[in-house]
Amino acid sequence: MRLLLLFCFVSLPSCQEDAPTSPTWVDVQPILQANCARCHGAATSGGAPAWFRLDVYDDTFNNYRQILGAGSMAEFISLRASHDGSLAETMPPIGGLNSYQKETLENWFKSAPILGQPAERGSRVNAPPKFETINVVSQNDATTTIAYEISDADFDIVAGTAVDQNGQLVASVSDGKASFKVSSRVTSLDVTISDGFDTVQENLGIDTFTGDLTPDIAISGVSPYDLIAASTPLDVTIQNETPVDLEVTLVKGEDSVPVLATQGATGTVSLSVAPSLVSGPGWTLQTKATDASAASVKAIGPLVFGDGQTTESFDTIGPILIARCASCHAGGRIPNLSFDVTTYASLAPFMGLVYERVVVQQTMPPLSTQLTQEGQLLTEQEIEKVANWILAGAPE
Repeated sequence: MRLLLLFCFVSLPSCQEDAPTSPTWVDVQPILQANCARCHGAATSGGAPAWFRLDVYDDTFNNYRQILGAGSMAEFISLRASHDGSLAETMPPIGGLNSYQKETLENWFKSAPILGQPAERGSRVNAPPKFETINVVSQNDATTTIAYEISDADFDIVAGTAVDQNGQLVASVSDGKASFKVSSRVTSLDVTISDGFDTVQENLGIDTFTGDLTPDIAISGVSPYDLIAASTPLDVTIQNETPVDLEVTLVKGEDSVPVLATQGATGTVSLSVAPSLVSGPGWTLQTKATDASAASVKAIGPLVFGDGQTTESFDTIGPILIARCASCHAGGRIPNLSFDVTTYASLAPFMGLVYERVVVQQTMPPLSTQLTQEGQLLTEQEIEKVANWILAGAPE
């Protein structure tokens, strides 16, 4: 009996099931759910970046910014769990994955039909997610609160969006009970949710609010993390039944710099912000529209304003970024990572984000990459060069 038990114990590892050669999201979802979703979910934790999530297959949106899903991150997932030495084996940081799980993730990335495209979704017998409206209440402040519940019989994680009658994203939604507010000018919502296998769409009709409506504000020409290196044209569009008093201010901590103050504004007001007014990162553009009965405030930030001088150009900064960043941000190495550092045209729209992550937060390159082991992270001198270049307008 003792020999038989010893034989079984020794034989167990060799009896482990072989990893699927062509896995799909059906095979991968349980691995990510058990080992990754706690930090890399709808609400990140443990210092996890917020620009991707591994609890859902599809890309989602949050505050108008794309959040990559697991399907788009397949190669990144494979590399971070790699056992071939291409990246430090640090994910998950506690416990680790067994060989079956690692090989499944690696094969999933390799199953992508085209490099840079999402890995295979696959299919299964699935119970679609369900969206239910609990309550819709128009408030005295001219906003409408929608309380909802999203459920899934398979206990999949569900994510989605709510879009108004004009096609504008107004909220991101997720499983469980929650609520969100919209302007009472919204008369209908299209809600789309997915559990990674099935997508469900619901249309909500909303009774029009009959009281005084607060002014609506829309700002075009600038997005969070933008670099504003010269007088940048901005359009502030007001939707209201009567003219408003409009104030535009740049705010950073306790600092406040007025940009525009005008009375009787209607429609679209064009303005520009000269970088000589402010300089550096962390500024928020705040607009306030006030009529006889109510006021609305809208803010966009953080923004990076550049008003410096430099002798640097992409010819001198490019090699630094390529050496330190191209292992991920080049040639589709990790799909959908927004930009390619090897070309100025691809990098230019993201200068503010580069400044934020490289100079301010100093979280790029990530400390867990192979660059850390090889001592190849950005030096203080290189960070200073990148900072000065961007604050001078990042000349090509």
